[in-house]
Amino acid sequence: AGGAVPGTMQLFISASDGSDEHPLLQSILNKAVLQIGTNPPEILNPWKIQPENPFLQYLMATISFFAVVLLFQLIKLYKSSKKQAVEAEQKIWFQANHDFLTQLPNRYSLKTKLSEALIQSEISLNKIGVIIIDLDNFKEINDTAGHAIGDEVLIKVADRIKNIIAPPNIIDCVGGDEFLILEQEIPDEQDLHAFCAHLIKEMDAPFAEEQVGSSAM
Repeated sequence: AGGAVPGTMQLFISASDGSDEHPLLQSILNKAVLQIGTNPPEILNPWKIQPENPFLQYLMATISFFAVVLLFQLIKLYKSSKKQAVEAEQKIWFQANHDFLTQLPNRYSLKTKLSEALIQSEISLNKIGVIIIDLDNFKEINDTAGHAIGDEVLIKVADRIKNIIAPPNIIDCVGGDEFLILEQEIPDEQDLHAFCAHLIKEMDAPFAEEQVGSSAM
């Protein structure tokens, strides 16, 4: 390789200075010089991109179509995943703050609600009332009729309280057979006693055996 470079340089010089010592070599070099910077059509044509090629247009259109479809699918998947995440978060929050059986707010959320009610009472100078309901001898229902019937009794009790209490008053399930009512619209103590009497009267009504049994099935 070291001897080839001087030879090439010598031939190039002889071609450039018009020497007639080697006419054949001079002719070859002249043709080579003329070809510098040109692209023979027979070499480039097979590789040349033809925009007017129908197959190429079809291929590009197909690729564009599938790219758009893929983009829409990705957007749809993202929205679906985001919706599921929000729903899962809401479900977890509800389960953490509500009783599984009665679906009433539980003891965990009671502290926050009581604090908010006390603050609002101080601002508005309105009285609030707290009523605690405990079902007597509830254990006997579980022991004699079974826990499934006992659960249905709790659900029916919660439903009765819901029918009596209206917002902004609050009902909480603070234990297995214990409920708390937060009355935020009690003008005075006498009205609170009257409400408790009405509540006891409504709770005294017996549960129909067939209703409880059909609900437990």
